[in-house]
Amino acid sequence: MKYNLHQRFSALTFGRTLFQARGFSLIELMITLIIISTILIYTITAYEEHLIAAKVTRARTDIEEICKAVRWYNIREEKPFAIGTFTPLYLGTFIGNFLEKAPPFDPWGKPYRHNPDLGIVFSTGPDFVEFGSRPGALDDDVVMHYLPEDFCITRAAYIDSNQNNQVDFGDEVEITLARPAQMANVNVFDFKTLNPESAFGSAKVVAPQKGSTLRLVFTPPVAPKIKLGETKLLPFYDIQSIKDFSHPPKTLGSVEEVVINRRRM
Repeated sequence: MKYNLHQRFSALTFGRTLFQARGFSLIELMITLIIISTILIYTITAYEEHLIAAKVTRARTDIEEICKAVRWYNIREEKPFAIGTFTPLYLGTFIGNFLEKAPPFDPWGKPYRHNPDLGIVFSTGPDFVEFGSRPGALDDDVVMHYLPEDFCITRAAYIDSNQNNQVDFGDEVEITLARPAQMANVNVFDFKTLNPESAFGSAKVVAPQKGSTLRLVFTPPVAPKIKLGETKLLPFYDIQSIKDFSHPPKTLGSVEEVVINRRRM
């Protein structure tokens, strides 16, 4: 009888120990699964981030080449490149003259885009939507600026309209801006000159509502006094008549004086 009780007690003790051992193994298994899941999630996330980074890098490389071509076009043609979508259908002779070959689609399968007002070439990114074009659009665009950061006058070119080799009525000064601008009610008093001062006389301003150039036309009664290669041009401080297309718009500033020279033909 004692032997049987001892056997029963041993069996109960063994069963409790076995149950505890099995319970501990399940906890260990759950912890192991959690660790493995965490590692997998981290690995997958890191891999996805690596893929996105690689695509962004490729897009930046493509955009940089396009920006170089657009800058060269603007210099050579002396007017802003205006096409908004980089596909062979729209680019025409731009391919070959400025781009060696047709630009590829971006890594997400869409053509690269261009905003000439802001001076940017960009990809709409993974969501295919230009940032700010609709509520809730993600800021995942890949953007590169090709215009100077400063909004200023870059060139002042004298034009001898009547071709008499004299600075007089009827002649013009063409002013080139660093970026496209919105212009409204621009007048000669928005600009000043050095060496001498007030060298434009009673000139009138001919300016488009939107563009990157404007003209000063010398008109009676006060004659111009500019000295080619010596007279310097700069805008008055904080003029409101010329603003760029940035957000918020910047007014025309003065980085340094621009010398008025004869325009190259």
